[in-house]
Amino acid sequence: LGYWTHRLFEVIRAGCIPVILSDHVVLPFQGVAGIDWTHFSVKWPEEQIGIELYRWLLHLDRHRGQQLKAALDKVACWFDYHPDEPEGCSAMHATLLALASPMPVERRLPDFWNSPNFRLRTPEEQFELWQRERELSTNSTETPAMELCQERLEGGAAFGGVLV
Repeated sequence: LGYWTHRLFEVIRAGCIPVILSDHVVLPFQGVAGIDWTHFSVKWPEEQIGIELYRWLLHLDRHRGQQLKAALDKVACWFDYHPDEPEGCSAMHATLLALASPMPVERRLPDFWNSPNFRLRTPEEQFELWQRERELSTNSTETPAMELCQERLEGGAAFGGVLV
């Protein structure tokens, strides 16, 4: 998910818990009363995508999956552009609510949620990291990409062994 697209709406309407992998995304209807993304989705840092994410999602499913799914079911109608009832809970109504009121500071979302604590990197830091990893992975005389993968796997111990 880069900037939000219709895929996000499809995931929600299909009853799946969204996993957002875009650090600086502005989510649809963010700040609209009753739509709290931290209650029904997971936001994970781009630079941590890998086996750690898979293992975390398995852990989360066992421990909080039902809670996230129940919260998702409560807000799913806000993402429906073709509701059975034209009035009330719909994507069109949520859009009008979002346009009618500016997002107050207290409704801003945290950097990441339903995930271990991560620090948000600036776009510049992310680019530098990507450049470094790209240079390492394209160097055919060494195998640093495998070492990097191993470091990330071993780093899972920092999450209480959940990701190892």
